[in-house]
Formats: sequence, structure tokens, C-alpha cells
Amino acid sequence: MKILAVIPVFNSWMKIPSLVEAVRRQGLDVCIVDDGSMMSPDLSFLRAKAALLRHPVNRGKGAALRTAFSFALEHGYEGVVTLDSDGQHSPGDIPRFLDAALDNKFVVGKRDFCHPSMPLLRKMSNRITSYLLSHLLGRPIADAQCGFRFIHRDVLARVSTEKEGFEMESEMIIKACREGYPPVFIPVKTIYSGEKSAIRGFRDTSAFILLYFKALFKGL
Repeated sequence: MKILAVIPVFNSWMKIPSLVEAVRRQGLDVCIVDDGSMMSPDLSFLRAKAALLRHPVNRGKGAALRTAFSFALEHGYEGVVTLDSDGQHSPGDIPRFLDAALDNKFVVGKRDFCHPSMPLLRKMSNRITSYLLSHLLGRPIADAQCGFRFIHRDVLARVSTEKEGFEMESEMIIKACREGYPPVFIPVKTIYSGEKSAIRGFRDTSAFILLYFKALFKGL
């Protein structure tokens, strides 16, 4: 399959060169979306290795992902693998997604919520959101927030999202289930090395909870 790796970036450029090289070694093309970074380095050395898209202002991870999804559909990719730019997703796990993609159109990584490196706030947020989505959808949602995913072009074309921030990833799970594309979860490495998370704790968890209640009562 012709697969595009999608990496949204907002200011977190330090690991991008090594991440791009590691993803390309797995046989994937790469698309980087600069989501209005305040300072972007000279990326000319990457132009031969990745498609570079840019938002002139910061719009949020959800918006950055949609920009890349449109690019993937327009250029004939059969699916995308999404990774975060902070090094918390191991390109070495990509073959697992590609294997699962042979029989599934939506594959989501499942981290170990008991892993000692995962910050307590993230553990709590992940557990709350995964529990609520499982209750809402009537099926086990093992990791509602993991951004390490494979998404087939059929899902990209049929599942329309509107949220701009991190909650878009949970919105996609809800809408994909309702369109007949429930996610399959596969274990991935749990990597936290002290980086400051782009997820803003209480604020982003609150945004998710609002999304949940909208879906519960207003038929999102």
C-alpha cells in the first residue's frame, strides 16, 4: 500500500530530522504540517525527504491533521499513519500498524497506562476519556487519546470532523464508529522522556468532556 506518514508540528522541531529519517526507513512517504510555529528552522534540507505544508497561524492539531488528510486524498495515498512530533511514538511500531491495516481500516495505538514514565495527569486524563468513550459507544475504547494511528482513505473520505484541537482525535473515533469503521487497538511503546506535553491537562480534558456530552445528548 502507498501510505503517507503525517506529522503535525507546533514549535517542536528538535526531533523532526531523526524522526523523518526513521519513518522513511519504514518505507513511508512523509508529510509535515507546520501548524503556525512561532519560529521555524531552515527546513530546506527536508524538502527532498518530506512534503512540507504550513498554516500561517496556529490552528490546532485537529486542523493540522485535516490539512494532511486532504493532501493524502488528493495525492492518491491509500491511507495515513499519524505520529506526534515529540518523539513519543516509535517508528519501529509502524510495521504493526501496516500488518493490522491489511484487515482493518482504522487502527489506533494502545499505550500502557500503568507505565511508570507516563505522567500522572496523563494517566488520569487517558483513563477518564477512554472510559467515557467506551460508555458512549458501547464498545471498549482502549486509548481514546493516542495519536499514533493508521487511517485508511475510505475513513478519511467518509468521516468528517470539525474540532480544531486535540479533541478531534476522540471526535474521529466517535464518528468512525458511527460510520461503520470502529477502531482496532494494537499495543505500542509507551515513551515519555520528560518532554513538556502539548496537551494542556485540565483545559484539553474539559474540551473532551464537552465533546462527550454533545455526542451523548445532541447526536454529534
